[in-house]
Amino acid sequence: MLRTLPLLLIASFSIGCQCTTALDVLSDTSPSDSDLVDSEGPLEDTAPVRYHADDYFEPDVHGLEAKLATLVCVSCHGEDLMGMGRAASCDSCHPDGWRQDCVFCHGGIADQTGAPPLHISGAADGPDASFIPHQAHVVDTDTHVAFGCVQCHAVPLDVLSQGHLFLGDASPARAETDFSGGIDSTVGWDDSRTCVSSWCHGDGQGATGRVEHSDEVADCAACHESTDSGSGGWLRMTGEHDEHLDRGLSCSHCHGDVAGEGDAIIGLSLHVNGENDIAIGDTWVSWEGGSCDGLCHTDGFWYWHWSSGWE
Repeated sequence: MLRTLPLLLIASFSIGCQCTTALDVLSDTSPSDSDLVDSEGPLEDTAPVRYHADDYFEPDVHGLEAKLATLVCVSCHGEDLMGMGRAASCDSCHPDGWRQDCVFCHGGIADQTGAPPLHISGAADGPDASFIPHQAHVVDTDTHVAFGCVQCHAVPLDVLSQGHLFLGDASPARAETDFSGGIDSTVGWDDSRTCVSSWCHGDGQGATGRVEHSDEVADCAACHESTDSGSGGWLRMTGEHDEHLDRGLSCSHCHGDVAGEGDAIIGLSLHVNGENDIAIGDTWVSWEGGSCDGLCHTDGFWYWHWSSGWE
């Protein structure tokens, strides 16, 4: 299975023969099950014995067995799935490009990313999903751009990639997580379906986040302090955040490329990107990579500023 979305789960897949002529191909032009031989290895051209059930051509039958590795397809159809002996090539039924098409086997319901919904059993995603917020990660939201599967999984090149589905898959029906290729390589995933030691869901000061897959992450305060946190929360922030927020400044004054009016996220690609992006919009102050240079901290500035109003 995919050796990697948020996510450690039993993947939600819907593999199967999806070509429109599958029934004709299997019943008319492919070797019938009655011609196949019951054996542990390649099917040889010997005495005919039925190997599969009559309805084995149905996607929810042979597709599910492939996903669960109930039968090892490559042992009869070859490690390249091009067929051996009387066992036909998988390409003879499946459409061109199926080997590289993620949504041929999983996802494809909400979008074309390959991410669920859809359990491996074919049931619709819901509160019992192995990872509920797949869609919240793979599409643009109010707080971040769409994340690619590589953020949480080792993305295979095709169905024959080692450890994915047909070759070297040590844990069938489970999409292993692998965060090494993403922006948050410190994160871990435990059996309680929880992201731990997460920078993505942390307080902005390190890999401090811990979030269960059923938690709602609805606003800024779900991960870190915000302009609504008050002095108690601001004191937990780095540097002089508390001094600035206590004087009525907003996030946009210092992070203008990320936050806009009302602190709404306007720079999705710069939020949750592994960087602290500083962009001070006022012309009378500049950021020098660790300190401010400008009028803000000159004598009498604050008194004048509050008397004249923030512009």
